[in-house]
Amino acid sequence: SLLRGSQNLRIIYLRPEYRPLYEKYLEGRPLCVQNFRTREGVISAGIHKPGYKNELMERLAEKGVGINGKE
Repeated sequence: SLLRGSQNLRIIYLRPEYRPLYEKYLEGRPLCVQNFRTREGVISAGIHKPGYKNELMERLAEKGVGINGKE
């Protein structure tokens, strides 16, 4: 689900009556990631899909953007 950080976590619904509304809200929604530019580089916050880092590196390389080795 959208708010789960990893597969070993689960969502606990404090108000069970809202569970159907929340599940409907999540249907078809992509994972959300926000990228922020800073003086030192970029901060990527959110829940990334598997393989995000590799895909990011490939796209940057395609655009000729060099990486300085920092994670």
